[in-house]
Amino acid sequence: NNPEHPDEDEIGKGSRRYDDEIQSLFIAISVLIRKLRETLNKQRRSENNLRRLADTDPLTGLFNRRAFFENAEALLNENASFTLLAFDIDHFKSVNDTYGHDVGDTAIIAVAKAAQAELRATDMLARVGGEEFAILLPGASGTVGVQAAMRIRHRVATTCDLADVEPPRRITVSIGVAEYTPDTPIAFEELMRQADAALYEAKN
Repeated sequence: NNPEHPDEDEIGKGSRRYDDEIQSLFIAISVLIRKLRETLNKQRRSENNLRRLADTDPLTGLFNRRAFFENAEALLNENASFTLLAFDIDHFKSVNDTYGHDVGDTAIIAVAKAAQAELRATDMLARVGGEEFAILLPGASGTVGVQAAMRIRHRVATTCDLADVEPPRRITVSIGVAEYTPDTPIAFEELMRQADAALYEAKN
């Protein structure tokens, strides 16, 4: 203690208390910022999960019809060339009628996996109906689309047999191809009609 200047000790103690309070405040703010970041990250992950669920077909894990059409419209807005593939499982009703819907679901999942295995990372495969699928091939010509269709048909025919049912059943698909170029712009619904017409022609 300084008897000649008693206030100096009090000032020193007050300064140290002030420093300690400031440090505690900074620590509290840091903790609050970290918790806010964690909350925001959780919210962002939840929003992403909800978006993914809204875009996903629950049976196959593929994009659903709504997400597929959104991506197609985005390509149209970019004036990008692409090719559309539309395909379905041949005689699917008889698969359901003969073996039941569980086996039908198994066939749908197998076809989805087989088709996905033949696509590029940039391609988009979606389940757009019960046994109906569609694929966007960005930047691909109609010729490239036909080649992709042939690969998918071959892979499905050679890997998607229903061997565990009686009688055994071979699964096949029919595929229609339609090309879009910005030089001849049309609505996506019209392109889908073209692909569907090619699909039904392939069946016959």
